[in-house]
Amino acid sequence: MLDGFRVSVIRFNLRAKEPIILPHTKGVALRGAIGISLKKTVCTYRDINKECGSCMLNTVCPYPAAFEPLRNNLEVWGRRFLNPPRPFVIKPFQGEKTSLEKEEPFHFDLVVIGKAISLIPYFTLAVKELSEKGIGKTRGKFVIEGIKTLNYRMGFWKDIFNPEKGVFTERVEEINWGDFVEKSAELDQNRITLLFVTPTKIRFRGKVIFNPDFTHIIKRLTERILSLYALYCNGTADEKAFPLHKASYVKTVSRKVRWIDTNRQSTKTGNTHPIGGFTGSISFEGELRNFLPLLLAGELIHIGKNTTFGNGWYKIINPPG
Repeated sequence: MLDGFRVSVIRFNLRAKEPIILPHTKGVALRGAIGISLKKTVCTYRDINKECGSCMLNTVCPYPAAFEPLRNNLEVWGRRFLNPPRPFVIKPFQGEKTSLEKEEPFHFDLVVIGKAISLIPYFTLAVKELSEKGIGKTRGKFVIEGIKTLNYRMGFWKDIFNPEKGVFTERVEEINWGDFVEKSAELDQNRITLLFVTPTKIRFRGKVIFNPDFTHIIKRLTERILSLYALYCNGTADEKAFPLHKASYVKTVSRKVRWIDTNRQSTKTGNTHPIGGFTGSISFEGELRNFLPLLLAGELIHIGKNTTFGNGWYKIINPPG
């Protein structure tokens, strides 16, 4: 259905060389630090405040390609991209823990979509530079102990990086739409539970949805995946590829969510932005077969606002069908 859609997931396995203290919004800290590190590393002007849109290298530089994609005239869902979705998602390590002791291991995952898969070495370079300058309130340094890539079909992580030599030893695994379709056959076709592990903010018809139903989730997921498909995978599919009208027949049978208010401060402007959302679980029943590949993809690419910070992350937790 979405020929050409592809995504890769890599895991940075790290170890603290010094105590590290991260904010509760770990994804915000990681995304901000990696973005600054990448720009400092690759920018010809070595100026993190320089506007990429005014630079003659903006069409070939890896920083704007990932963090500040140029406004695109491509129209999807009846709107043009004044603020295009970024082609990556950061998945921070889970749990309430925010402080790391010396020699303590930790990790985060990076999901990259389409053309951005070629930028993985640049992301790695940014993390390597960041490891030497430190992260968090204490500017604690860390080391890269390894990098793995997710083999989605077989369900295991494969080593692809030699930390001693600082080189990739294996190619990055790619996941395509057919992989989601194949895996969807293993799930219950009539009941599903989604566990939202990070704050999720969904807008529907201009309003924030505090208690989403299946239609809200499916429409926002469809919009997101088709936008990423068009912008970064040269795709041409539209919403007609999914039977959205059938989403209204899927019923909510359980909803246990709560709203979490949280904010982030922009490094560039100093302004504070709300990035809260709901967390918790929602269970649905109905004819799910046509929606399961989309929901599986959503586990990786997330849903809603602030996905690059790790927000909108959910897991499918129901047993196989």
